[in-house]
Amino acid sequence: VFLLRHVPSRWLTLQPAVIRILEQWPAIVSYFQQLPKDDKLVEKNNNYKAVRQLLDNSAVLVQLQFIADIAPLFTEFLELFQRRGPMVHVLHMALCDLMTKLMLRFLKTDVLSKKTGDQLCEIEVDIVRNMRNLEEMEIGEATRNAMSTNIKKEKHKTMLMEMRSFFLSSVKHLQTKLPLRNQILKALECLKP
Repeated sequence: VFLLRHVPSRWLTLQPAVIRILEQWPAIVSYFQQLPKDDKLVEKNNNYKAVRQLLDNSAVLVQLQFIADIAPLFTEFLELFQRRGPMVHVLHMALCDLMTKLMLRFLKTDVLSKKTGDQLCEIEVDIVRNMRNLEEMEIGEATRNAMSTNIKKEKHKTMLMEMRSFFLSSVKHLQTKLPLRNQILKALECLKP
C-alpha cells in the first residue's frame, strides 16, 4: 500500500491524498486488522489504537468520500491560478464561480438566481428557508452511496447536518474574506484577451 501524504502548506495535495486513501481503504483496514495477529504488542501502542479507532468508525469513510467529492471545487479554482502569467483579469469571475458552486451545494437555486459579486456576500446562508432540504443537498453521489452502505439510516440526518455545517462555515468564511465587493478587481475583467 502506497499512500500519498497531504502537506498542509500545499493545498493541492489534499484531493489526491484522500482519493488514494479511499482506493486503498480495504487494504488499509485489512492491514490494521491483521497487525495484532502478527505482533501482540502493537495493541498497546497509542498510535495503533488511534488509527484503529478511526478505521472502525464507519463515519470516517463517509467523511473521506465527502472530502473527495467536494475537493474538486477548490482544486479547480487553485489550479487556475497555478498558471504562468497574469491572471488578475479572471480573479473576480473565478471567485464568484467558486462561491456560487459552493452555495448551490446546499442553498436553493432561487436564492442565488443571477447573483454575482457583492450580491453573493449579502445572501443570508444560515437562514433555513434559503437552504435545500438535507436530502436534496449536493454532497456527491459517491458520498451518498458510502453513507447508505456504511451508516445506519437513523444516523443519516446527523451526518447530513455535519455536511451542511461544513458548507455553511466555508461559505460564511468566504463571504467575509473574498474581495467580491472590490469594484477594481471586477473592472480588471476588461483585460481578458
